[in-house]
Formats: sequence, structure tokens, C-alpha cells
Amino acid sequence: AEASIGVVADSVVAERVRASLAENALNVSIRLEVSRATAQEQSIAASVNAEMLRALAAEASIGVVNTAVNTETSRAVGVENAISGTAAALSTRLSTVGTALSTAIVNEAARTQLALQGLTSDLSATSNQVAVQVSCARQGLVMQADNVTCGLVGSTLPIATTNVFNLAVNMAQCTGLFTTVAPNSVTLCRRANTASGGCVSFWFNPGRIYSQVTGYLTLYQAGTPDGFLHGDMVSIWAGNTPVYAYVVGYTRSIASNGNCPSGNGAGPTSPWSTTGNWNCGSGYTAGTGAPDMNTVYTAVPLFGTGASFTITVPQTSANIEVRVCTDQANSDENILLGASSISVVSMPTLTTAWRNVLSLTSDATQCAQGSWVAQAIGGMTLCRRVNNGVSSCGSIWVTPNAPYSQVTGSVTLYQYYTADAFGGTQVGGDAVTIWAGSTLLWDYAVGVNCPAAGGALPPAVTNGQWSCATGSSSSIIAGSGFLYSQVLFGPSAAFTVPLAAPTQATIEIRICLDQPFSDEDIFLSAASISVR
Repeated sequence: AEASIGVVADSVVAERVRASLAENALNVSIRLEVSRATAQEQSIAASVNAEMLRALAAEASIGVVNTAVNTETSRAVGVENAISGTAAALSTRLSTVGTALSTAIVNEAARTQLALQGLTSDLSATSNQVAVQVSCARQGLVMQADNVTCGLVGSTLPIATTNVFNLAVNMAQCTGLFTTVAPNSVTLCRRANTASGGCVSFWFNPGRIYSQVTGYLTLYQAGTPDGFLHGDMVSIWAGNTPVYAYVVGYTRSIASNGNCPSGNGAGPTSPWSTTGNWNCGSGYTAGTGAPDMNTVYTAVPLFGTGASFTITVPQTSANIEVRVCTDQANSDENILLGASSISVVSMPTLTTAWRNVLSLTSDATQCAQGSWVAQAIGGMTLCRRVNNGVSSCGSIWVTPNAPYSQVTGSVTLYQYYTADAFGGTQVGGDAVTIWAGSTLLWDYAVGVNCPAAGGALPPAVTNGQWSCATGSSSSIIAGSGFLYSQVLFGPSAAFTVPLAAPTQATIEIRICLDQPFSDEDIFLSAASISVR
């Protein structure tokens, strides 16, 4: 036990030694931690001191800024006060200026309104005058002093009047389907005897472009014409354009629908109801019964120079037609013509020179164009359509290569056998027609029966721009088969046609017949076409 206690005692001593060593080690650790803590405390203290110094510096800087702010605030207050004063002064000035400006604007607006009213009036008048000038120029006329109407007075342009129909001097133009008679020793012109009613016409080619038709007719009543009720009248036409109508009514002494409108007769019919260009009178003024069908009332001439007309028409070169119409035969009623005159007023002449685009003579080279051929016949070389044995047309074409608005030209033709003029079924009949593109310029019809001899009338497509002649009254050239010797048309029957607008269309000369060459044909010996 003592040995054990000794062992224990040794263990206790050993433990005490170990505990002492552990205590020493702990003390060393504590001293180290204290040192570290002290160092950290000192570092923190130094940091705090530095931050305090920085805060003090910032506070000092803020003080400086505050001082600057206070200074700027004071300055801003001063500027604000100055601006307020200036604004007040400016407001006062602006109010004064505004009042003056408003007054000036009102005054200027009033002056401007008055000026604009005057200007509008001037512009309206000027616009109207320009429109009138343009309209007059299109008709080949000039605006008159009233700034409203078109006419010739005061014009410095080369305007000419051409007389085309004149029964005032003699009755030489009373031919064709008309004849002269002398009832009561008064020489008059009337249509030839007819078994029924209808219309018979004179046609006259003015040979120039015109824009007015002027004249008068002196008429005499025969029998019982019925005015507008049955279209008993003598009318003047420029191609398809109605110009003027002289209507002859039944009587002035009894009631009848055949009287003039002023005598309670039938009113005007188309186109005269639209144009208003008409006059109506009756030569039977005495008695209470009907007019005598066998009497020409020469004691009462109708119309004459006191009832003349001047009508503006679209520029044209169409034939002038004088058309006599009644709905009954001569044995019942008629209208006879006495001293009468019709003229056309030509448009101002263009100063531009004509430019020839075709000058054709009938040699083999020039005829061999398009669908034409040259043929030696009757000792001549002439052009004709290709012989294809059927109804046909043959054409040649020429290209003007520049814009143009007028065309002039002529053709010289011969009739072969039984050409039928406007009785042919081709467009324009048995004829040589000249075209600018699709526009028919002129129709030279050839045949045994022209309209003046009672043949078929020209189709509407011609619009009065046609001529008709026959060679059948002349001899046949020996050895030619059926070629008549009469030369037809030529330069003396030249045409001059205005176009609606400038064009560069190809010009065509077309020979058409409705029967083969063995039955009829038209031969051409010369042609000339010029444009401008």
C-alpha cells in the first residue's frame, strides 16, 4: 500500500508538473491574445481618429459650401427680383405693342379683304376673257370689245369670205335635181318633179377651212307645206353640222298644226329645237280656206336679206349643203328658191409652210407600193388596186415623221366601167379616200350616179368632206376596155382639212370598190399630199 501510495504520489507529482506546464502555456497564449487585442484596439483607435479627422474636414468643407450656397441664394433672389421687374415692364410693353399690332392687323385685314375682293373680281374677269379668247381662237375668230362674243371686227388676221352659193345674180347653180321655173314671170329654182315627198340637195365645196357660215335665202311657198309638223323647210348644213333652217308653214289666216309655231303650229324638231337657229314664215296670208296646191305665192317672198344668218361652226372644210324638204310631191306642195346667197368665213391662215410628204405620179415604180399595182392602159401607166377578182380595197401609206394639224392634197382619177359612187358598199363607197390614221380626211367618189344626179347620198362618216364625179358621160379610150377619157378631180378639186389635234398618224390613200376589176375600178394618175 505504501508502495502504491508512492506510485500515486509520483503520479500526482507528474500531474502537477504537467498542470504547471499547461498553466504556463496558457499564460503565454493569454499574453499573446492580449497583445493581439491591444494591437487591434490601437489600430481601431487610429482608424477612428483618422475618420474623425476626415469628418472634421468634411464638416469644414460643408461649412464652406453652405456659405457659398447662401451667397448664391442671395444672388438668385436678387436676379429673381430683377427678372420680376423686367417681366412686369416687358408685360406692360407687350400689352401696348399687342394693342397696336391688333389694331394694325385689323386695319390690314380690312385693306387686304378689299384688295382680294378687287383681285378676285379682276381674276374672274380675266379668266372669263381668257376662256372667251381660247374659244374664239378655236373657231378662227377674235374676242370682240365686249369681251364676251367672238367675231371678225377688229381682227388683224387674214380672214376671208368665200361665196359658195348665189342665186341672187343668176340661176346658173339651179342644176342637177333642180330646175328653173317662172310662175307669174318670177324666175325661181325648184326641185325636179317628184312622185312623192323627200329631200333634194345642192352641195358646194368651199375649197378652204372655214369657221362661220353666213347668208340668206329668199323662199316662196307653193301649195300646202306644213312647217315643223312634217319638216317642210330649206336647211343649210356644214357636213353633218346643222347651220340654219328656213321653215315654211301652212298659212297665217286659219288655225292649223302645219302653221309656224307663232301661229300655234307644231314646235321645232331636232336638231333645230336644240340649236334654235331657225326662222318660219308662210306665203299664204289671205282668205279663210286652205292654200291652193297649184299656186306659187309669188306676191309674198319669205325671209330674204332681212332674215340673214351668221352661224359659227367648228373649223371644217366640209361641203355646204342646201337641203330642200317637203313630205308631199310637187303636185301638193313645194318650196322654191329665189335670190339667195351663202358664204363661208375662212379661219386665219397659218404662217407655217406646207411640207409635201407625197408626190406620186403613175409610173411603175411609184405604183408598186402597198397593195397597188401599175397597169399600162389607154396609152398611159396608171395605178390601181391589186386585181384579186373580188370586192376589195388597195392602199399606199406615207409617214409624215413629224406632228401636223392640217392636211391638203389632191388626186387625179379615171373611171373604169360601172363604178357606183356612194352606191358602193365599201366604207366611203366606190371611191378613193384619204385617211390620217383612223380619221377620214376626204372622200373622192367615182360613179355613174353622184348625189347631185339622184344617186345614193354620202355616208355620215364623210361629214360633208367629199367630192363626186363621173366619167361615164365621156368616151371610152380606145383599146382600154372600159376606161373613160374624162379626167376626174385633180388639183382644182384639192382638199384642205383641219384636225382636231396635232398628230403624227400615217396618211393612207385607199382605193375601194365593191366589185372585181372585171366589173369596175378606179385608176389613179397622180396624187399629192402635204401637211403642216
